[in-house]
Order: sequence, then C-alpha cells, then structure tokens
Amino acid sequence: THHPEGEAPVLMQRTRGTDGHWSEPVAVSFGDPAGDADAYFQPGTDRLVFMSQRGTEPANWDIWETAWTGEGWTEARPIAAINGPGSDIYPTVAADGTIAFATTREETGGDRQIWLARPSEDGGYESGPAPGALNRDPRVSNPLIFPDGRRIIVFEIREDGQGGPDLAVSCLTATGWTAPVNLGLVVNTSAPEYAPMLDAGGEWLNFIRGDTLMQLDDTDERLAVALAEARLSRATSERDRYQALQDTGAAATARFEQA
Repeated sequence: THHPEGEAPVLMQRTRGTDGHWSEPVAVSFGDPAGDADAYFQPGTDRLVFMSQRGTEPANWDIWETAWTGEGWTEARPIAAINGPGSDIYPTVAADGTIAFATTREETGGDRQIWLARPSEDGGYESGPAPGALNRDPRVSNPLIFPDGRRIIVFEIREDGQGGPDLAVSCLTATGWTAPVNLGLVVNTSAPEYAPMLDAGGEWLNFIRGDTLMQLDDTDERLAVALAEARLSRATSERDRYQALQDTGAAATARFEQA
C-alpha cells in the first residue's frame, strides 16, 4: 500500500515470504474499491488496523480493523470511538493496544497532529493529542509507535532537516513526549522518507524513500535511535543548565548551545 497523497484509490494486498523471496501480491478479502492503505498488526496478535475511504466523504479517511483467523479475515469494521469528522490516517499499534494515528479535525485547528487512543475499561478508547512537544510541526504524520509504547517515529518537514519529509524519533518522559529528533544521515536524505514500519520481530525498520521501499537491519535502526536519543539527552541537559542560570541571574553571561 502507499501513503494516500495520490489521486488513485489504493487497494490492500498481501504477499508471503518463501525461501527468502516475496510472492506476487494478491488482494485481501476485506479490501474495498474505495481505497485502503497503511495496514499494521498489533504486536503479538492477529489484529490488523488500517485506514480506509469506504463510507466517508471524498478525500477523508477513517481507521478500520480486522483480524486473521488462520483461515481468513474477519469482517472489517470501523473503530467508531476513534474516528472523527476529518481524516484519520496511518494507524500503528503498541503491544497494549494503544493506537497512534495522524488526524486533521476541528480540535487541531486545521493542523495535522499525532493523537493517541488508549483502550478504556468499557471496551472503547480514550483519545486525544499526544502531550508534550511531539506535535510541534503542523505537518507531522506517519506515527510509528514502538511495541513498548515509549517511542514514536514520525515524519516532519523542517528547514533544519535533510530535505523533504524526514524521519524523527520522540520519546515518552514524565512530562509528555519530547520534540522529535531527526534520525540523521543513517536514515534521512534529500529525498522524502516516510511510512516507517517495524517488522513482526522488531528487528527491521522499513520505510519508503522517494518511491522505493527501504529496510534497515536492527544494528542500523538501534544506531539511528541511539544517536537521536543522545542528541535529545544533550539538549535536555543544556536546557536544564540554562534554566538554572536564569534562576540565578547568570544567564546573560552564559552561552546556551541548543542541540
């Protein structure tokens, strides 16, 4: 499947790996001609979430789900507790069932934001914007929430990036999500990078560069995230030092380096 910026409907397909090679993709039974895209399995389960244009206004997307029974797919259904009147796109799921998705609705003021939908005791969801600085870019999108729910990779479009959409990582802290940190040249280039996905074992980071599917093994993925987290840690330390100097009145004589 492909990110829904194009004009043509997108049909969901699946493929199987055999002897190190992928088979030709075939349409899945729950697909709809209106257009489906960006499917993601909840880790450790047979549950699949995806986005679809079926039953919505033109150019709008909703989040749907289905599950693999071992013999076929269950009937797809929309997740009504999450979907809003605007477009809800690119759902990914943590192991505890928390769904991260990008949305544009009245509450976002026309910007695109990353929202989190956490399962509630009544079987529904409690959803809202990710707290903290994750939504600093009004064009942020394509959230990949890690299985432990403590890191999210997104794409941002920023003047200080590598060019076009870049992949960046945000980490969950006691005060919310940190501002995303660019994954650097290990991942990003002057071409657009988007649609990040982890494989079922969490060992491979897959994403699209331009119109090409890319794959990083576990070593490169961990290196990129470690570098980003190191830069984040340094920036946080510098911020705290600057705040302490401000409190003592010595900030005017100190040089604050922002990572």
